[in-house]
Amino acid sequence: MVDTSGDSPGFILLDVVATAGKTAVTDHIPIARNVNFQAVQTMPFGRYHLQFGQDSDAEVVLTSAKEMVIDQIQN
Repeated sequence: MVDTSGDSPGFILLDVVATAGKTAVTDHIPIARNVNFQAVQTMPFGRYHLQFGQDSDAEVVLTSAKEMVIDQIQN
């Protein structure tokens, strides 16, 4: 998880500026790639795929893919 919270004690304006600064410098590309990977991995097969209609009992979120994405985000 990416921490974008400000840690200054008691100064609201300073908290807002610190949070905005941390959010601005956060590299969102790896996070977006991980979310995209997870979304594509959980899509059902299309009508021209050999396994079309046979994946109705599959889990919506693959546990291994979910754990991999969480590990990549945390590191």
